[in-house]
Amino acid sequence: RHQANFLLGPVVCVSSVSCRRPLLIFTGCKTYDSFLHTPILAKPQAKRSDDANDIMEVDTAEEVAATRAAPHSYKAASEEEQRKTFGTTFQSHYVSAASLTQLFEPFNASSNTRSIDLGVILDGLRMEDDDFLPEKVYVRDCMKTVFGLFRDDVLKFDSNRVLLGSPGVGKSVLFFIAALYKAEKGDKPVVYVRKTKEKKSDSAFVMFRTSSGVRVLHSRSLYDDTVREIIKEIEDCFILRSQRRPSDVFLDGPRHDEEKDLNKVYEYFCTSGGHPLPKNAQKDLYLWALDGWQEAEAIAAFVLLGRTREEAIDAYSVCGGCMGDMVAYVFGTAVDRATTMENLKALVNRVDETKIRLVMTTTSRSNDDDSGNPDRLRTMFNGESASDRLVNAIQIVDSTYVMQLLRGRLTLESYLKALKLGKAIRSGAVVGIFFEEVLHQWFRDSLPTGITRVCTSTGTGAEGVRQLREKGIYWIPCIPNFANIDAAVVIGRVLYVFHYTKRPDHSFNKDTFWQHFVTVVRGAVEFDRVHVYIVVMDGVSSTLDVNFTRAWMPPGPAQTRATATRFDISCTSTTVNIDTTSAETVRSSALSGFSLAE
Repeated sequence: RHQANFLLGPVVCVSSVSCRRPLLIFTGCKTYDSFLHTPILAKPQAKRSDDANDIMEVDTAEEVAATRAAPHSYKAASEEEQRKTFGTTFQSHYVSAASLTQLFEPFNASSNTRSIDLGVILDGLRMEDDDFLPEKVYVRDCMKTVFGLFRDDVLKFDSNRVLLGSPGVGKSVLFFIAALYKAEKGDKPVVYVRKTKEKKSDSAFVMFRTSSGVRVLHSRSLYDDTVREIIKEIEDCFILRSQRRPSDVFLDGPRHDEEKDLNKVYEYFCTSGGHPLPKNAQKDLYLWALDGWQEAEAIAAFVLLGRTREEAIDAYSVCGGCMGDMVAYVFGTAVDRATTMENLKALVNRVDETKIRLVMTTTSRSNDDDSGNPDRLRTMFNGESASDRLVNAIQIVDSTYVMQLLRGRLTLESYLKALKLGKAIRSGAVVGIFFEEVLHQWFRDSLPTGITRVCTSTGTGAEGVRQLREKGIYWIPCIPNFANIDAAVVIGRVLYVFHYTKRPDHSFNKDTFWQHFVTVVRGAVEFDRVHVYIVVMDGVSSTLDVNFTRAWMPPGPAQTRATATRFDISCTSTTVNIDTTSAETVRSSALSGFSLAE
């Protein structure tokens, strides 16, 4: 680098071939001996725009720490200059140190706080009905994990960081909070740029640490064509260019390939468009991912918002792990909910048969609005980490409603593979969805004795029950877990009812079962006995509250007697095996009417 360093007691003389004069830097050490034992951080700085000299800045560790705690310098651009550059002016908002502490505290691993009121903490930065910075944030465990990666990364500058995830899972709000943390703790101002397809204008936030908080200059109405133009104009207008990279850039929204060499523009990047794994174990890129929502998390979040558990379960069954879609579904009108379901149905119908995949193990995806884009059907989750810097992503269909729409278009092997990977992401709801679909597909493929065809009902729950009007039909309700059942068939004089579950404990409401299902079916098909089969995954010790040892019957005249039992299903990579030998499982003699053991 054409630099020569001479240690002259308490003075460092830094010179270079191109230097017109040496630069003397006093270390602050009183003696030569203390100088030799003082920790030194030598950090090469890039060329200044107004000076061609190569400068080596040498500081003690204590001086570096003091510098990071000092307020960031910035240029006070006039309103006239801002209008000339951006066509608009930036508003100024101050976030106090106390507010920042309140904002960051729930992300500590030991914190029990789950809710953040952004409507109070970031009032002035939010817009009305802001989908980017919602009024309230529910902090999930996976958000704590990802925020911890940002927190540990504050003092590192060795590579780019990319945050992946499906649309609507909370990436942007977490990314923004991480940017505020970086601004408060880092040694540079932060430029946060958000580009979205849905809106005509882009958003930008410039964050400077002050002596008691973070000052944020922000605009939601920028119209520059490229990310480079926005960042360059912001740095020229507001940031003192003391070095080549005067700010840490957080870029939210674009695809990784939207602009040439985009990775040279940002330090941190957030996208739902996916990102290919780096080639040749490239060390200058870290890929992190934020999980889609699990059903239990969605229930807790909606209860916190004052909605019911039932509303959350219904929304999750339709939308899967996308909280943005779930919020629109729950807080929308009946027409909005019907439109959501129709749009999903139209998307499934337009997807090419050869492109349908229930699960993919890749970090690449498309966020295009293409009406036939199959990636829009899947949600991204983290599998087991491939390394400390590269995510091992699993993208999987986690909407019960979409699974219903796909019935008959996929093979049993596809469902079994999805079930296996569903276990890998530790999502109980996803495992339950695929376990149920494995059994439905097994019946569809094998058609055991006594079953003539498979039928998925349509319409409301009550309308669907009335479609079970003849014997030999393996009937699947259109409403998930309708009246506590997942499938039914009448063979001979017996109504066989199946309840598929992977949970060790599960309630079964007998009154609902009799009132909304058995009584209605008896109006169309004759039978005088009911067998309820509780079907659980192999190895699950089920303790359902259905009495296994004695018959039970509906209220009123004892016209129909019912018994309940259970058997275990073992799903391997290629087959489905039904255990009929265990004393805890159903006896083969109870399978009168058809041979399920086959």
